[in-house]
Amino acid sequence: MAQTQAYHEADDYSVKVTRFFTEQPVSSVIRTPDNHLVLFLPLSRIDPGQARCPEFGITDYVQGGSIRFRPAGVTYEWRNLHGHTRVLIHGFSNDRMHQAVERDFGWTDEQLERGLDLAGSRLTPLMLHMLDEVTQPGLGSAAVTDALSTVMIYELCRYLLKERVPVEASGGLSSRQLGLIRDRLEDDPAVALDELAQLCGMGTRNLQRLFKASTGESVSSYARRLQIARARAFLDSTDLPLKEVAFRLGFTHTSSFNAAFRKSTSQTPADYRRRTRKGYTALS
Repeated sequence: MAQTQAYHEADDYSVKVTRFFTEQPVSSVIRTPDNHLVLFLPLSRIDPGQARCPEFGITDYVQGGSIRFRPAGVTYEWRNLHGHTRVLIHGFSNDRMHQAVERDFGWTDEQLERGLDLAGSRLTPLMLHMLDEVTQPGLGSAAVTDALSTVMIYELCRYLLKERVPVEASGGLSSRQLGLIRDRLEDDPAVALDELAQLCGMGTRNLQRLFKASTGESVSSYARRLQIARARAFLDSTDLPLKEVAFRLGFTHTSSFNAAFRKSTSQTPADYRRRTRKGYTALS
């Protein structure tokens, strides 16, 4: 089941926020006319599925990540996707990509496989920012969303074409380490910094330095952004009491959750839920 919650469309790109829920694993064949960047924000434990692309020689299924890329006109076979999640889909035309980076693309099997899990890129903070602009539009949101779309295309191409030095080679974290951090924060948003450091096999000070080198923001800033994004997803997509939402996000008291949410969004969780339940958002 999929339900649209917010939508924005321009001449050569679009942004859609949906709620997706399935109790049983599903399989599908996906081929889209536009390029798609996809971000999952789980509302429960999910399996983002595995994919293969036989036409490019990827015959074995590869595990997909919480953030992934689907190029236009490329057929993927997906299996085992299931769970309850909010999904941000940023679609953009080949013309927009060409105008941004001034080159044409003939994707290789290596690039397509890298695109199935973009945890090692700098795209997650950008997509979370885009999610904020589309679901809670403010002054200049359409212009900001347009700028974010362009920056995301640059970062995607840098990552897939390896024109940016891999973060681990330049003193950052590996894709695996970044994925471990994100997965752990999704399981327990209040996880201690030293536990994240242990997961990555290093000290806390080193983790903080390398995480910022990899993503451009601190661990605490990233954790707060992810926490508030998931809070919005729970408020938009479920009828859970605020106390339960707060608990699932790692807050010990509803008042702490209210204060953190209001600091980030300038409104209370209850006000946000009432506003978003009036209908899905569309930028003008």
